[in-house]
Amino acid sequence: MNRLVLVRHGATEWNERGLCLGRTDVPLSATGRRQAELLRDALRGERFEGVFSSPLARASETARILGHEPR
Repeated sequence: MNRLVLVRHGATEWNERGLCLGRTDVPLSATGRRQAELLRDALRGERFEGVFSSPLARASETARILGHEPR
C-alpha cells in the first residue's frame, strides 16, 4: 500500500514573530533547521519514492535537511 507523507517546512524568523509569509521567500531560522534535523532523525530508515516541495527556500531547505533533493 502506498503512503503519502506530508511535511511542513521548519520555522522561519517570520513565523517566530507571528508574521504571515505567503509567497515571500524567507529562509529557515536556526529553530527551523533544528526541527528539520529532528524530523530527519525520526524518519530515518523510511524509504520515499519521490519528494516534492515548493520552490521557496524554506521548503526546499527542509527537504534537503531530510536528505532528499526535492522535485
